[in-house]
Amino acid sequence: MKKDILGVIIIVILLAGFGLFLTYSPQAETAFGPVELSGGSIVVEDQDSAEEIYLAVELVEPGFVSVHEAMGDAPGAMVASSELLPAGTYDRLLIAPVVSLMPGQTYITILHMDDGDGLLDLKLDKPVSVDGAVVRPSFKVSTTNTK
Repeated sequence: MKKDILGVIIIVILLAGFGLFLTYSPQAETAFGPVELSGGSIVVEDQDSAEEIYLAVELVEPGFVSVHEAMGDAPGAMVASSELLPAGTYDRLLIAPVVSLMPGQTYITILHMDDGDGLLDLKLDKPVSVDGAVVRPSFKVSTTNTK
């Protein structure tokens, strides 16, 4: 009798575990990844100043621009960011870095969509992707005219 009850308990536990396995969906987890939008762009040229970054930005949703040191082709530490930008076009947006930029160093700009709180959080404000490509042009700081 005890063996029968123990067998039933084991079967119930196995069935419950199997049911949990079937309902698990990795897509349901929040993952860091870009959000696809119908538009958005950053145009940035090599910079002459280590204290100022000028760029042109178009946003179809409110968002931010972050600037990162390049680690190869990947973005590294953030060195600058814009305030929340309403959707629109900005022909000559100025962003001041929190540290002086290094002459000859490559930097990566990234367009982010605001998650609705008006504050840049790199974990929550996802990068913008347009036509399957993340908006993230790079630039260098001039080694000769750096102010």
